[in-house]
Parts: sequence; C-alpha cells; structure tokens
Amino acid sequence: SKIGLKTPLVAVAEADMIPPSACVAQLDRASVFETEGWGFDSLRARLLHAAARHCILAVEAANASTPDRALAKAVERLSDLYTTRRGSLPTEQADASYLTAKREYFLASDAPKVAIALSECAAASAAFAHLPTLATVRVTDLGAGVGATSVGFISWLAGERARRAITTPVRIELYAVELGESAARAYEESVKAAASTVAGVTLAIMIEARDFRRFTPPPCDLTLCQTAINELLLGA
Repeated sequence: SKIGLKTPLVAVAEADMIPPSACVAQLDRASVFETEGWGFDSLRARLLHAAARHCILAVEAANASTPDRALAKAVERLSDLYTTRRGSLPTEQADASYLTAKREYFLASDAPKVAIALSECAAASAAFAHLPTLATVRVTDLGAGVGATSVGFISWLAGERARRAITTPVRIELYAVELGESAARAYEESVKAAASTVAGVTLAIMIEARDFRRFTPPPCDLTLCQTAINELLLGA
C-alpha cells in the first residue's frame, strides 16, 4: 500500500520501498497552499482569491493541535477506512482518530475544492452569482461533518465579496445536519473561525442531529452536500 499524504501534511513514499516508520519520520508540515509543484494543490492556490485562501488558512491554523506523527497515522487510518475498510465506517466515525484526520487534514484540503466548484456555479448562473450580494444568505449543509463544505462556502463568499468590492453587511444563516456530537462541535468551531476573517459577516448557526437522508431541508438559498454522499453505505 501507499502512504501518500497531500497537504497540509506533505510526505510521499511507497510502503514497499521505505518502511512505514521512515515514511512518518520524513513528514513535513506545510500549509494547504504552500505546496508549489504538487499539481492540484498549486492550481487551487492560483484559482482562489486571496481572501478565500486567507479564510481557509485561518481555519487550518485554528484546528492544528495534533503532533505531525500522530496526525499522519490518523490520516493513514482514515484513508484505509475510505478504501479497504469501508464497511467499518459507521462504527469508526465517532472515533477520536477519525475526527482528528477530518478536522486537521481533510477539512483544509477539501474546502478549496468546494470553493472552486462554487465559483464554477457562479460563472454559469446569474442567480447563483447574486448570492454574495444578499443581505441574508441561508445555507443548509447536509451531513455537515467537521465543516469542510460550509468553510468552502464561506471562503468562496469571502473571495467574491473581496473581488467585487462588496462591503454591505451580510448575515450567513447556517443550518447544519450532522448526527455526530463531536463532529458537530468541530463544525461550529471551524465555521466560526472562517467567518471571523470576513468583514461585515454575521454568523447564525443551527445544528440538528439527525439522518439527512430522512430530512426535508428548510427554505434556503443554497443546499450543500459533499463528503456525506461518499460515506453513504448501501443498506445503512
């Protein structure tokens, strides 16, 4: 198997070439936007407005607390859960190691992808492009997890407001649906850190613990669902 850790942890090695312990020892922490030459990682830095990058970096910094070696092991374990051990996902999602990898590694890696996708939506839809100009934006996040999708949205909004010189106040109402109590706490901390970087933003958060597959979203301007779709298991 491979140990291939993308940003914010940078370490690449083949397990059959280098012992796993050596792979972890070579680990070097870097920002999600400080990996020039790493393909998509460099590309997303160029595609996102500086205000969007600043927003994600603030969340990355706020969430960083686990030593590199322990975080690398948590990321490797979660990678196995997504590939060779998918059947264990339902019982592992409340595990501290799972949440550590999600909060400190995957959130900052996934949020830029969401922001870029939203930019593409805005380019294709005038109604979508109008969202940053609203006085209140109502967003529902289904299977919100630790907040990658909502942070991606807030970073996109920050970039659009800065790019278009929008200075009017905006209230972001986040309605998150997340079953896990620990994940919900991480979600709240992450979106607050993201919103704190955006001038003129007031944030309102409501988190509901329920299965989003049996849920009718409230009236909103945007409904988001990202990683949760990948984590759905047949018959679960």
